[in-house]
Amino acid sequence: MPESREQCFHIQPHPRVIELLNARTWPSSFRISAISLPWLCSGIGRYLVGITDQNYADLRRQVEDGLLPGGLDSVRLRSDHILFVLSSAVQIRLYPDAKLAAKLDLEPTVLGQYAYDTLGQTWVDGPSAQNWTADRPLEGRPDAMERIDTMADTTARRQILLDTIATSAMLDQELAPELTNWVLGTAAELDFKNMPRKQLRRIFKRILIARKPSRAFLLLHQAGILMHILPELARAWDLGQNRHHKYDIFYHSIYSCDAVQVPDPGLRMAALCHDLGKVDTRQVQDGHDPTFHNHEMVSVKHTRSILHRFGLAYDREFAKRVLFLVRNHMFHYTSEWSDKAVRRFMKKVSMAQLQDLIALRLADRKGSGKSSQLPRAILALQAHMETIQAESEQPSVRDLMVNGRDLIAAGIPASPIMGKILDQLLLAVVNQQIPNEKDVLIQQARQYFQEAGVDTGISAADIVQTGATG
Repeated sequence: MPESREQCFHIQPHPRVIELLNARTWPSSFRISAISLPWLCSGIGRYLVGITDQNYADLRRQVEDGLLPGGLDSVRLRSDHILFVLSSAVQIRLYPDAKLAAKLDLEPTVLGQYAYDTLGQTWVDGPSAQNWTADRPLEGRPDAMERIDTMADTTARRQILLDTIATSAMLDQELAPELTNWVLGTAAELDFKNMPRKQLRRIFKRILIARKPSRAFLLLHQAGILMHILPELARAWDLGQNRHHKYDIFYHSIYSCDAVQVPDPGLRMAALCHDLGKVDTRQVQDGHDPTFHNHEMVSVKHTRSILHRFGLAYDREFAKRVLFLVRNHMFHYTSEWSDKAVRRFMKKVSMAQLQDLIALRLADRKGSGKSSQLPRAILALQAHMETIQAESEQPSVRDLMVNGRDLIAAGIPASPIMGKILDQLLLAVVNQQIPNEKDVLIQQARQYFQEAGVDTGISAADIVQTGATG
């Protein structure tokens, strides 16, 4: 993802995209749809590219004949375009020029169309060739808004409206006043109750990977949509917390979602939902801050409902990860924890899960208006776990291809000597003096048993105590 908001609007297409275009002597600039730019600015490159009809026909024949361009993960033929999958985050859809122009003209969006000039390395908006800047509000096309207002298909109108809201979040850019009024007016005419699960999932996932998800959640609330699709979040509006939080539960939730640095839907959803249980558990006593005892368990209940509503519960790994983070976001560590206590914790929480919890804790702090630095206790827990993990990864006697029973069978009696012999065998294997093979280890063990030198750590007295005769 680009490092700053301004970089987002002057970023070159992915180097492999430029390489692919230049290698086939296609035009030095190409048109990109209004939907592609938000994906790119959110850290996921999806390009719609137009090329000449002849170049398109030639390339399609090459793909059909199995002559795929080198370095691509996947090339797929579609009925009206060729899909190049460069990576999980970078895709190109190639169209003949005429078909792309027609597609963009009919594209169901109120936003304008844009082009990328690879020579000037800037985004421009076709007709006026004006540079796209971060400070320029998103403006709607009057002709498109009028056309959409007359559409009989309310499902399509609803999707266009939701996509416009998501685009504002994906670009981290406000809507122009005229477009905002169109969004609010159109929302008042449409029904957002009992929306299809597929439509809910589409909009929710786009918001979760956006540059600034809070823009979409605020627009959804302003338009009266949020109470129908995310009532758990809508109910948090204007509910204050305690002196440790700068924002109310609603703003804390959406700002925590913003604060997850990478467009990771699982972490973003956990950050959004981790405190939703505070609405139900909020208790206020005279002269005291509100309390939210066991709110994490109620948050888990709400999160599970949201996962089912948006059709995300079917991805079991995704749902399991989100619910784990919400349930355990209140974990607490002190320096009094012993190694045994940390090992018990590690049986429940892996290092990967701890990294997720740390990322969530950071987002939680930022969403509370606090410093982005982690508390020292969390850093100490991480260091403690890394130490124990490093110790557990060290070779041990259990890793040898022989054990005590093997040594007894080889004529070495059970005694303190046996433990010292096994330690010496492990040291020899670690130092690569002998291979970890059963026959070799037994032979070496017999030699250690017969020796009484200081180097082996086995004394003559040890041998006498065992009654060994040599």
